Amino acid sequence: MSKDSRFAKYREDDLAPLVKLAEPGDQFTGRLVGDREYVSRRDGGEKVHPILDFERENGEPFAWIASAWRAKKELANIDPQPGDWVTVIRLPNRGQSHDFSIHVGAKGAGTDELAF
Repeated sequence: MSKDSRFAKYREDDLAPLVKLAEPGDQFTGRLVGDREYVSRRDGGEKVHPILDFERENGEPFAWIASAWRAKKELANIDPQPGDWVTVIRLPNRGQSHDFSIHVGAKGAGTDELAF
């Protein structure tokens, strides 16, 4: 297999590991370093999902895919830029949809806004 294979980046661990916010209250804060797109193909259709690449305070890379429509809406409203500290909090579902709160600003901003 050629090192120039389009799949080589996965073998060489060039991509940051994805984090998942599985339960309400799960959250992370990281410095945004970039973004890319993932195209999912299901049932004959395509959907584009943003993947945000982050660094933790210690420089460890990680990524998060914003596949829920409410997360995409939050991102569009706040429009985080590379270098911004971003906090993403998984909120309780609204109906059948996952809900998220996304904040830009000081590291850890918004963590006191969870009310359960």
